[in-house]
Amino acid sequence: MLASTGRLPEALDLVTQTAAATNGGAVENLDATRGDVLARMKRNDEAEAAFRSEIAHFPRNLDAYS
Repeated sequence: MLASTGRLPEALDLVTQTAAATNGGAVENLDATRGDVLARMKRNDEAEAAFRSEIAHFPRNLDAYS
């Protein structure tokens, strides 16, 4: 919701806080969401790394391939 309304820094902060709360555990769509937000912020290298992480943990998550 935050990303779709242009509140990208807030969206990235929320994703970062959520990732920290998982204590290193993989949560489906979390890295894909991070990748989406980073791509919208034109931080393409970081976005690619986030999508690759999502694919590594959840190869059947089609959103990660977008």
